[in-house]
Amino acid sequence: MNDLWRALANLEKQTVDRHNQLVGHINRLSQEQATAIQKKQIDILKEILTHAYDKSSAYTNIIIIAGYVAFFSLWKETKAFLPGRAALLAALLMLTSALLFVLFEIFKMISGSIYFRNIGKDIEKIKDPKELIEKVQKGQQRFSTLNFRIWYLVLIPTAATGLAGAGILLYYFVKGLL
Repeated sequence: MNDLWRALANLEKQTVDRHNQLVGHINRLSQEQATAIQKKQIDILKEILTHAYDKSSAYTNIIIIAGYVAFFSLWKETKAFLPGRAALLAALLMLTSALLFVLFEIFKMISGSIYFRNIGKDIEKIKDPKELIEKVQKGQQRFSTLNFRIWYLVLIPTAATGLAGAGILLYYFVKGLL
């Protein structure tokens, strides 16, 4: 009878141990699944932000170019009414702004060419489509992040010199009207 009680106690201990192991495995799987879901959500968010930046950048470029065209058109028509130094300073500031903008666009074009060349190499090397897609997505995110950081640094002097040039023109335009 003692042997039976010991066997039952041993069976109960084994059952409890097995139950605890299963609970541990379930908890680990739940954590791994939660981590995988979070990672997927973060990747989706990064992709959304990358596309939003690209669209925003294209729109911003159009607005900036339109601003330069408007400034130089107005400057051409009104420079005869501006003091010589003011006309030259306004043009210099705006040209500086335009130059910074163009230099950034050239940087973006070169870095884009390098990025797409690297993707072309990856397409030839990587045979697994899923691996290729993941690598392209990560590369796109890095490319957009780099361009965003550089643009942020270029934006301040570009906007400052452009607005200063436009401000000089506006000041003398309003002064001439009054």
